[in-house]
Amino acid sequence: MTKKKETSSKQTSHKNPSEDIYTIDVQPFLLPIAILISSLILSFAMIISAGRIGRISENTNSGDKEIINEPQNNGEDTTVGNTSIDDDAVKGNKDKAKVAIVEFSDYSCPFCSKFYQNTLPKIQDNFIKNDKAVFVYRDLPLSFHEYAQIQAEAAECAGEEGEDMYYAMHDRIFEELINKQTEMQKLTQEEYENLSDEQMLEYQVHGDILKELAKELKLDTSKFNKCLDEGLMKSEVEADAKDANATGINGTPGFVVGILNEDGSVEGEVISGAQPYESFEKAINNYL
Repeated sequence: MTKKKETSSKQTSHKNPSEDIYTIDVQPFLLPIAILISSLILSFAMIISAGRIGRISENTNSGDKEIINEPQNNGEDTTVGNTSIDDDAVKGNKDKAKVAIVEFSDYSCPFCSKFYQNTLPKIQDNFIKNDKAVFVYRDLPLSFHEYAQIQAEAAECAGEEGEDMYYAMHDRIFEELINKQTEMQKLTQEEYENLSDEQMLEYQVHGDILKELAKELKLDTSKFNKCLDEGLMKSEVEADAKDANATGINGTPGFVVGILNEDGSVEGEVISGAQPYESFEKAINNYL
C-alpha cells in the first residue's frame, strides 16, 4: 500500500531508500483485523439464530417481545404477597377451604397454558376437590398480546351466567389456544413467514372464535355477544390487572398462595412463573 509523502506524522512508517515514498507496515494490524472479521461472522450467526428463536416464540403465540419468565429461582426463596379473591369466580368451596391460590394470568401467555395443562389439574385433584383449597383466576392481559384483553373479557362475560360457566369458558379458551399453538408449530420457517394476515387469523383466538365458543357452551349468545361487543367487562379486567400490580406481580403467570380470610383477602406468598407442581404443593401445605 502506498501513501503520498508525509500524509501523517502519526503513522508508523519507514522510508524506502530507492524511492521517495513511504510504505506502511501492515503486519501489526493483521491480528486485530482477523479478530474483527471473526467477531462480525459470529455476530451474524447470532442474529440468524435469534431470528429462528423469535419465530419459534411467535409460533407459540407469545408475541414478538415475550417478557414472561420461566421460573427464575428454585422455589426456596419466598416473597410475601397479599391480595384478594375479589368478586371473581371461585373454583372450589370457599366456605370450607383454608387456602386460596390466586392466579394473575394472560390467556395468550404460553407459560400460563403450561400451568393450565400440567399443574392446575394436580392442584384440582389434591387440594380443591377435597375442599382444602380454592383456585381463583384473575386477569392480567399483557399489552403485546393482541387478543389477550378480549379473551379475558369473554371469560368474564361467560361468568355472568354463573361461576361454572366462567371456568367452562376459561378452559375452552386455553384449549383452543393450545390447539392453535400446536398447529402453528408444525409450520416451517418459510411457511410461517409467508402467512397472509387472513391466514394468521386462523391461528388466533379472536372475537369471532370466542363467540363460537359461547355457542358451543350453550351460553345465551345474544347477551354474551352484547357483553363482548360493548366491552362491558373491560373495567373488571382492568381492576384485576391493577390488583396484580399492587401485589407486585407484573408478569404472567403470577400467583399468591396463602390463607383465605373471611373477607376474601389472601395473605401468603408470591410464586412467579410456571413453577412445577411441587412448588405449589409445598406452598399450599405451608398454610394448611
